[in-house]
Amino acid sequence: MMLVNILEAEYEDKELETIVKKSVKPVYYYDEIFGKFTLEKGIKVFERNIAWENEQCELYFDWHEDESMMKSALKTAHTLFEEQDKWSRKIRMYAAAELVDLANDWLQGEDEIEEITEEMSMDFMSLDTISVYPEVDFDFYYYDGDMFAGHSIVVEGNINGTFTRAQIAG
Repeated sequence: MMLVNILEAEYEDKELETIVKKSVKPVYYYDEIFGKFTLEKGIKVFERNIAWENEQCELYFDWHEDESMMKSALKTAHTLFEEQDKWSRKIRMYAAAELVDLANDWLQGEDEIEEITEEMSMDFMSLDTISVYPEVDFDFYYYDGDMFAGHSIVVEGNINGTFTRAQIAG
């Protein structure tokens, strides 16, 4: 919307008031395992703060008109959360293996650490968000522990155990 001109300072539009009230009213989605998610309307994503392997993070899934798409995304989350310890280690190991050489390239000139190992890389990472999608896909976003000057680490994969990539972003 764009305000062009004020015609009447005291003008009231009941239809517009109804639209405004509806637009600011929160929208929730309830899941039998995770509970209540809140819709972030600007980006059409449901979110909820949740614990993963003793770390607090946000869990996200996209809003869809077709509710079965949202249920499918949440099924991906259910599968991941059932075996958090296995998935957490597997995802971190993949990211470390893929990015350790890049981390050491970024390290050049630093006096404190001579070389970053895969194990160190996994220890530096801390979880920020998990995004789940229909068709068993997911993205994990980590803080980099300053390995990449504050960039995020993103790991993309699916619950079949295939990872498509680990990269830095931001």
